[in-house]
Amino acid sequence: MRKKADTIHPMHVRGLPALRIDWGRFGADLRQERERRGLTVRQFEALTGITHSTISRIERHNQACTSEAFMTIASTIGKDPLSYTSRRPPAFAASVEDAE
Repeated sequence: MRKKADTIHPMHVRGLPALRIDWGRFGADLRQERERRGLTVRQFEALTGITHSTISRIERHNQACTSEAFMTIASTIGKDPLSYTSRRPPAFAASVEDAE
């Protein structure tokens, strides 16, 4: 089984902190909205083009996904993708604060 990821690496821009994704909340929102619409996982697959196995693993918090899948799902369920993100502090922040 793949290790849970807390960062979508393709969203990392050199020189900027990576975006951290709250995968638990994202998966819970995905399941809640899919069920609210009365869609099966396979119907959601047809709607988004994302495999049913990936959708299921995201809902169970067992898998992160690509930035493309993340954006597609967030848009489909009507959520702002940035609402699931936080910035990781820069690696040098601790050393700068310690020096002051």
